[in-house]
Amino acid sequence: MSENSSALAVNVGYGYSCECPHIASHILSLTEPYLKTPGSLILEIGTGSGYLTVCMNELLHEKSSICSLEINMKLLNRTIKKVESYYKDMGKKLKRERVSFLWWNGKRGYKTKCPFDVIYCSGLVSDEEFNQVRR
Repeated sequence: MSENSSALAVNVGYGYSCECPHIASHILSLTEPYLKTPGSLILEIGTGSGYLTVCMNELLHEKSSICSLEINMKLLNRTIKKVESYYKDMGKKLKRERVSFLWWNGKRGYKTKCPFDVIYCSGLVSDEEFNQVRR
């Protein structure tokens, strides 16, 4: 990562950082066709700040859903509160039937809801995770 792009990453605490804006934008442009497709199931491994989850939710078709996994319970609880507060401030309600936040080690994916149409991982993807993608 270049010095410029790492300077744009935002520390969200607990040793984690949020993607820099151009990376988040690129991720959204790649996932947008799936987000807007009815019935799509998106797996996000590494909820972090929840920024990408919120952005994806804004593009998400009403009959699609996002499952966001976070291994750090303290970070996850803080993120859920911030995301719900954001929607409340916007005069909206987070539709929990469409977006689920789970305390889970995403290293092996999340077989309970697979196959997924998209798996976004904020780190490296294992073969086991890759095999859960719908083809």
